[in-house]
Amino acid sequence: MDYEKIREDFVRTLFNESVISKVQGLIESEEEKLPFEMFDISFVLQRATNDNINLEVMTQTPFGESNSQNGPARLITYLLPVGFYTWSGNMSARIVNIHVLHEYEETVNKLNCEANLPASCETRRLSFPENALIGAFSMDNMLDVYTIYQGLELVERSDISTLDKKFVSNGLKTEILISFDGLPQIFVRNESGELIPIGGFPRSSEGVKCSPSRQFSDEYNRLHEMGLMSAYKGIF
Repeated sequence: MDYEKIREDFVRTLFNESVISKVQGLIESEEEKLPFEMFDISFVLQRATNDNINLEVMTQTPFGESNSQNGPARLITYLLPVGFYTWSGNMSARIVNIHVLHEYEETVNKLNCEANLPASCETRRLSFPENALIGAFSMDNMLDVYTIYQGLELVERSDISTLDKKFVSNGLKTEILISFDGLPQIFVRNESGELIPIGGFPRSSEGVKCSPSRQFSDEYNRLHEMGLMSAYKGIF
């Protein structure tokens, strides 16, 4: 699969004039979502709050192992936010802001998307805490944590660190480290290379939940309300 082309198609869609026109129409309507096709990909414009509309794509990721006993891995379907739109002003003088997730910033620059934007549109980048939280509390990471908890039942306490993971999420270097008492904690490296604690994934009888670090709790709640964390966007 050509992931670079997929990223380019996502970004072209985010900046497409006809899509921005759909956003303008959705702002004025009472509809909450508008599905459409572009580049043979199924997208949806989702009004998450009265102040933001997300561009999301329906995607699937495998969960569990594929083997002769249990059959193929289960496919988890969810909506992945690509970016989002906010706006200011009334219909005759409205400015639409296109917010780009960190994962797609290089692609935006590569395609020179901002050069042809109409005067009524502006591009915005997200802060490190915003990007880190969106990346940390993604559906892929949540599924990895479920797998880690399964592994914790099989390993000795002294071998817990073998379940640690390093990867890139939302374009940021990310690590899930297991504490001595078995709590998966997630860290993201900032521009200075420091490993910043973003939160953890405690488990209870009700399942695994996302729990941000105290310093990011307000930002987490805001982004959660805006529908930007794919861990909460499963389709069942």
